[in-house]
Amino acid sequence: MEWLVWGIILLGAAFGLLFLEIFVPSAGILGLTSILLACVGVFCLFRESMSWGLGGLTTVMVGGPSVFFWGLKVYRQTALGKKMTSADADEVLAAGKEREEEELRERQKLVGQEGEVVTELRPVGVVKVGGTRYEALSETTLVKAGEKVRVTAAEATQLRVRRV
Repeated sequence: MEWLVWGIILLGAAFGLLFLEIFVPSAGILGLTSILLACVGVFCLFRESMSWGLGGLTTVMVGGPSVFFWGLKVYRQTALGKKMTSADADEVLAAGKEREEEELRERQKLVGQEGEVVTELRPVGVVKVGGTRYEALSETTLVKAGEKVRVTAAEATQLRVRRV
């Protein structure tokens, strides 16, 4: 019965150290110790009986990753975890998407307006419309700097223009 008690104690310690590895910076020492304890614990359970050994092995194979990922989930809720894992990434992405949509709506207001080519459009270059510089794509061939163009479409990153 001594092998059984030691096996269970070692497996418990292994799971505890694995969970602790997430919160305590140890350069992997706690994780490696956890693996070593799990191996010795499973060995002790096999010494007790084959069924205890297989049960312990199954527990380690299923419980180890479960404890680790549960610990990560808990870690994300801590103040440090939020800073390190960007738990508010969804909010940041939503704000960025909203800003891009607003910029696209502003660019779409330029459709039909005339502007001046700042750098040659071959077919990409820079145009000035309403006093603001924009990247533009010419729908026709080369358009020289200084020529007048009309905005025909607006995309997320550039305007489509055509010579007037």
